[in-house]
Amino acid sequence: MRGVRNETGYALLLVLLLIVFITILTAVFLRGSISNAKQEQAVDKNHLTVISAETGMDYYKNYFSNIYYDNIPELEVEANRLIEAQKNKGNSSGNSNNGKAVAVDYVLVQKSINDLLLTKMKNGIQKVNGTLDKFGIYQDYTFFPENLKVEKASEGTSVKVTGTVRGTYRNAEIVKRLNFTQEFKTITFDPKNTSELPSQGAGNSVININNLYPGNEPNSPCLESKIKGKKCTAGNNFYIKDIEESTIFFPKGYMNEKQGNVKIDESTIFSNGPFHVKNMNDLEDSHLYINGSFSAKNMNDVEDTLMVVNGKIDIDSNIEFEESQLVVNGDATIKGHLDIEESKVCIAGSLSVGKTLSIDKDSMLYYWNKLTYKSLNGNQKNIAKLKSASEVLEKCKIFNSSDVSKEKWQSPSIDVTYQQSVGGST
Repeated sequence: MRGVRNETGYALLLVLLLIVFITILTAVFLRGSISNAKQEQAVDKNHLTVISAETGMDYYKNYFSNIYYDNIPELEVEANRLIEAQKNKGNSSGNSNNGKAVAVDYVLVQKSINDLLLTKMKNGIQKVNGTLDKFGIYQDYTFFPENLKVEKASEGTSVKVTGTVRGTYRNAEIVKRLNFTQEFKTITFDPKNTSELPSQGAGNSVININNLYPGNEPNSPCLESKIKGKKCTAGNNFYIKDIEESTIFFPKGYMNEKQGNVKIDESTIFSNGPFHVKNMNDLEDSHLYINGSFSAKNMNDVEDTLMVVNGKIDIDSNIEFEESQLVVNGDATIKGHLDIEESKVCIAGSLSVGKTLSIDKDSMLYYWNKLTYKSLNGNQKNIAKLKSASEVLEKCKIFNSSDVSKEKWQSPSIDVTYQQSVGGST
């Protein structure tokens, strides 16, 4: 008989082979996982660097847009001055026009204002290139501007800002660049091209707050409580319900505190005396020039409106100013809440708010004497106490028919292109 073969040790060998096989498989999968993790990390770094550059793009876009919008009042004042200078030159003794209107070269005015905007943008670029610190995202990611410049465009009727925003990871280990062009158009100041502006019969100069009433009232009396598309004169106790797309003169002011709500929309009001109403809860897209005090029991919403009062103002209710401007040459008393959103409020006296004073980051409140309120909702930096009433009025320059809101200046256009560079090389 053949002897039985000895199988001692085969099990150990099999186990060793299995261990080697599993180790090899594990190494393969682990290597793949590490490779995938590195790829994902690289993708994340690239993505965050792009986000860093885009964040810078948003920052500088808003930076130059703010320069544009913040300087609109000054641009308009200069435009008014240039227009008046041309008119005065045309009306001088040596340039008689036989009573005809003086022709104003509005194209020249527009180009002069465009040059002034160009200067403002150049000053802004110097500030960015010279003193503005770079901003960081998660510490390793930063952005800053490169090659910023400004130039005239569109035959001197717009200003163009060009440059690059560079986003980096860890001191330029990964670099992303965004090239951008931002164009700011300058509006024409020709009345034929700004039909939305109210006709006030007071010329194009800066308003004298001590003389808000232009006179020369129209011969047509206001006959109906609902006035639309009219230019007429009203008595001091005339019953008014709606005023729409109209210009109304009140030679002796307006005193009617017993009637219901007065609605004013896309209109201009001139009052040569106090203007007192019971309710004025709908005031929108309008200009009010009150050569005296103003009061209302209820006056909740004021939107896209310029309101100038040469006297004190008293409002018994809550009131909200949105994208508007209020100028008061005296004290102001608001018994409820005062909410200021994207607006400028200028009180050349004391301001008393019975409840909460709310002011957002895009608004400013200027006052001269005293400011009292129950509570503040907003940042104190948006509130400024000035040294005199005249300084308040100067700070909050008042415009008449050539006062133009942001909406009438075209929003800036912007084009962006992407570039990528690695290791700091372009």
